[in-house]
Amino acid sequence: MKRFLFAVLYVFFSSNLFATTYIIETIGFDFSPQNIDANVGDSIHFDLGQSHNAVEVSESTYNSNGTTSNGGFILPFGADTTIVLDSAGIIFYICSPHVNFDMKGTITVGFGCTDPTACNYDSLAVINTNCLYNTASTTDVTECDSYTWNGTTYTTSGSYTYTTTNAVGCDSTATLNLTINSSSTSTTDVTECDSYTWNGTTYTTSGSYTYVTTNAVGCDSTATLNLTINNSSTSTTDVTEC
Repeated sequence: MKRFLFAVLYVFFSSNLFATTYIIETIGFDFSPQNIDANVGDSIHFDLGQSHNAVEVSESTYNSNGTTSNGGFILPFGADTTIVLDSAGIIFYICSPHVNFDMKGTITVGFGCTDPTACNYDSLAVINTNCLYNTASTTDVTECDSYTWNGTTYTTSGSYTYTTTNAVGCDSTATLNLTINSSSTSTTDVTECDSYTWNGTTYTTSGSYTYVTTNAVGCDSTATLNLTINNSSTSTTDVTEC
């Protein structure tokens, strides 16, 4: 099966809405660009100088600077021709009279990521290269009352996700497993005479006092004492009697 069809058969690939046409020119004793990565259905337009042709060869012929065609395309000197890539593989081609000047090139067809789990998966690719992947991370956090994560404040326990872009342009999904424990409060009203000792401190005046410690789940436990101090009274009476 021929690897290429001439432009007159391009209609067969008109359904490929994403097809690209690449242009290969000759500059001095070079094909420009020398190497092209393309997909099945893309086109290659050769714009050759009058002293240059383009002959498809095998890989071994290419590596040894040979000139024998492998039965693929043979474009004449000065060709101004478009071909369509109809199957995947690596195409090697040379300029017959100038191959010893390293005037040759490659077209890699179906170049892309073939792994369906990758974020840059290409359903048209058959030559696997440069697959990029999504990343994920999980963080377990226990916090009192509330927790702010990526700009959002959470007040209830649960699993939360945040998606952004990683260094290679794929999704980066972070999961937060959050446990929210609650602080606790208590209030005690006390009326006492003269003084009152509470949590190691003796108070002699009325007022509201607080004492902060840690509760059973490791959060603040704030106790409030509403204290009324009443003062004892004394009196002295001097009496002289017969």
